[in-house]
Amino acid sequence: MRGRQWPDLAVRRFMLYDVFLHELGHLQIVDPKAQRLKRRFAGETMAQEFADYWRTRLWSQSFDHQDPVHNTPTRDELAAVERMASGEFVVQPIA
Repeated sequence: MRGRQWPDLAVRRFMLYDVFLHELGHLQIVDPKAQRLKRRFAGETMAQEFADYWRTRLWSQSFDHQDPVHNTPTRDELAAVERMASGEFVVQPIA
């Protein structure tokens, strides 16, 4: 949300399941015979499609892990974001 602090968990989830997977997507070989590296590996669109596909796939089932970042956002987390959007409260940084 523009102008608002994201919850720590949301930032971590975004970095891992969007940014990291997107960058990993660039390593996918699109044209193995291409002489130019730019043509050999996935560009922006394909890298994002890779990230979107794997994020959806990884979040399709709950993963038993002590860190909640590895699962899709819970209803409580989504409700908190909606309350933030409506201006009900501001997230305080964790000390």
